[in-house]
Amino acid sequence: MSDDKKPDVNELPNGDRPGNADNEAAKGEAEVNKAEADALKSEGAEGETEAESYEANDDELMKSPDDTEAAYEERAEELPEDTEPEELGVDHNTVHRANTDEKARMEVGGETHDPTQDSVQPEDEELSHAVSDDDLFGVVAEFSEVEDIKVAARKTRDAGYTSIEAYTPFPVEDLDEDLGHEPTRLGWVVLLMGITGGLVGFFTQLYSAAEFYPLNIGGKPLNSWPNFIVITFECTVLFSAFTAGLFMLGRNGLPRPYHPIFNTPNFENATRDRFFLCIEADDPKFELEGAKAFLSDLNPLRVSEVDY
Repeated sequence: MSDDKKPDVNELPNGDRPGNADNEAAKGEAEVNKAEADALKSEGAEGETEAESYEANDDELMKSPDDTEAAYEERAEELPEDTEPEELGVDHNTVHRANTDEKARMEVGGETHDPTQDSVQPEDEELSHAVSDDDLFGVVAEFSEVEDIKVAARKTRDAGYTSIEAYTPFPVEDLDEDLGHEPTRLGWVVLLMGITGGLVGFFTQLYSAAEFYPLNIGGKPLNSWPNFIVITFECTVLFSAFTAGLFMLGRNGLPRPYHPIFNTPNFENATRDRFFLCIEADDPKFELEGAKAFLSDLNPLRVSEVDY
């Protein structure tokens, strides 16, 4: 039999060592025994004999854990190697629990590692910075004049920023060009759908009048196109108007009751007399401190970080 079957008392947790478990309870029992011994001494010689027995028991109970452990080790050496822990006065589950705790205290980086002492480590600085960037919508500068926002937009575009947007209380001529925005394709889409609507209106009337339900009215030709002009015009306008409205809503991501730009300080004045320029965080060139320093050089009223 290998020596590892012998329970090592030093491997046991402090609370599970023989003679150490319930030590406080043993001290309390010793105090009770002492009180009873004093009472018996007052009753006579017979009581004194029993009192001495109580005092002897007190001495055993008050032994230090080290004395008890030494006695346990001596007893373990005298018994055969295959002796079970129960025969030494130790519960088998206690020994197993002690061995498990000892194995869990692994050597990590040359130092003893105790899983019970683990604590949550602070996040890496780069990870924390990345999380904060994910929460950032952009950096916004506030201006009070139309010319200021136009100059700022041009300088921002020339600096290489591409994901930029301006918010004004009224349309500003050529501001989209100053921002570097490409011309909208909405007009081409509206033209295409207008032509489609006109053709649909014209040929629907031609089919119904000449093929589906022809009527001979005073010998007039069945495909009298001047009669179709009004409906053709109305279908052209109908297709164009609905296309423009729906395409505009889709391209602008509307309806959208909430937008991160609303978190900008003083943004309620964007519908009155203030102009705002935003460099968004998804810009390939965006760097927080650099963007803030750049906008500050444009002499705005204020520069703000805006979160989602």
